[in-house]
Amino acid sequence: METTTIQVEKSTVAILEKVKRKYGVKSYDKAIRKMACKEVDIPKDMFGAHPELTSFKRDEDDFHDL
Repeated sequence: METTTIQVEKSTVAILEKVKRKYGVKSYDKAIRKMACKEVDIPKDMFGAHPELTSFKRDEDDFHDL
């Protein structure tokens, strides 16, 4: 993961601390991502999770002894 440094005002850091608590995340990056994704309504399928897909379940005959 590549990181960078950005400048924000101290009051922005205080706001981000509240956002971290609200979303239960530990980093400013995750707090910013949560806010941004919510604001621009990023669809989950952009990240490989399609809401209409059913969960994967393996058939019994998929298992075999070696």
